[in-house]
Amino acid sequence: MNIPSGFRFYTPDDPLAPRTRWALERIFKLAPAAIETLLGDPDRRVLLRVADDETLAGFVVFKDYKQVLLAPDNAFIARDDKELLGAPGLKVYSFEQIWYRDGDFDMARIVRETLPAMSSVLEQESARHALLGLLPLGEATQPLRDLLLELGFHANPNMYCDYRFSLALVPPVGDDVPASPPGFDLRTFEQPPDPAEMARTFNRVFAGGEQAVDADMMAAIWKMRTFARDLSLWVARDGRVAGFIWIFRPDPLTAKLNLLGTDPDFRGRGIVLSCTPMFMRACQRAGIATLTFTIQSENREPAKIAAALGAVEYQRRQTYIRVV
Repeated sequence: MNIPSGFRFYTPDDPLAPRTRWALERIFKLAPAAIETLLGDPDRRVLLRVADDETLAGFVVFKDYKQVLLAPDNAFIARDDKELLGAPGLKVYSFEQIWYRDGDFDMARIVRETLPAMSSVLEQESARHALLGLLPLGEATQPLRDLLLELGFHANPNMYCDYRFSLALVPPVGDDVPASPPGFDLRTFEQPPDPAEMARTFNRVFAGGEQAVDADMMAAIWKMRTFARDLSLWVARDGRVAGFIWIFRPDPLTAKLNLLGTDPDFRGRGIVLSCTPMFMRACQRAGIATLTFTIQSENREPAKIAAALGAVEYQRRQTYIRVV
């Protein structure tokens, strides 16, 4: 298969490399160190869209999410698809960041252009791979979902269920809340843990101990513009990261509970759950009105708890998979 004209992978000596770095810094607000980490990460590929006059018309960052998707605790991917994606040597790429210059951003066009281009380039490299697309259900996205099916994707049956929770339902949390869970030290990411130790815990929680992320990737995430360092929490014990809650703040009134986890050595003690009052107090004092979070469709117990708290499910998203 020939690579479609106008596309190529980013390399440091590409004439368009400076423009790519400029877009990552100015559009995505990434710090220089985070840009270096992203562009140098072997689990990421940056596909450039090149205009006829050899200027940068856009780019798509694809990331290999295989280790995270295959983690034992990840129920967003059904068992059959986990077996399919677990084939030796197979990389599993999904969109991470997209930038097309003003006037060119049309998601259907981007999908139709970039997914075949990505496959074509990888096939030239004889690289076995799968591509993922994650889309909300509903009439607005039906054309895109139909397009993915047309391109040879199939729908994974498990869903991402997105919930919204109004903090107005929570009485103000006072100063009498304990500063830390008993026997542990609770801190915000304004005083972040050692990135290598955080990567170790992350990999134990989400990738069964496999090397899914490293210290540089951890530090790069904390430098993202929307990462709420004042709201995100981590629990320390004897120099280790026992648990953590990551919060992103897409706008001043909204907090997104992105990830939470407890190191396997400390599970069963309610560490992260005991952080909830401190977290709620921090959100209230920061002026957060709405908390959003995602629950796996097969995880019925958290959904019951969310409903009991007054959270409302407002959206479901589905993963589409194509193995090449």
